[in-house]
Amino acid sequence: MKNRHIKCGFTIPIKTLERLDKKTTYKGFNRSRWIVGAINDKLDKTNTPEPLTERQMMVLLHNNTKDLGLKAYLAIKINPEYDKWIITSPEYDEIMRNPTGNRK
Repeated sequence: MKNRHIKCGFTIPIKTLERLDKKTTYKGFNRSRWIVGAINDKLDKTNTPEPLTERQMMVLLHNNTKDLGLKAYLAIKINPEYDKWIITSPEYDEIMRNPTGNRK
């Protein structure tokens, strides 16, 4: 199949055109070829988000799970100081004595 070309017109801000002309003139590129390359690069780029770090994934899971055990585990993994706070908090003993939550 022959690679066909078609003339098309579009409007761009003058500052953008000046920047493009500066770049293509300086490097000796053909303006049309540069624009086609830029369009192809944009079309070929996938719309997948940037990869998440392990911590970011744990935060997302923590915020979206209803499993309390998993939430507690993730809270400690996300912030290792969290378990120290729980154990040293005044409420810890009460929670451990009465885990069902029936407070006095």
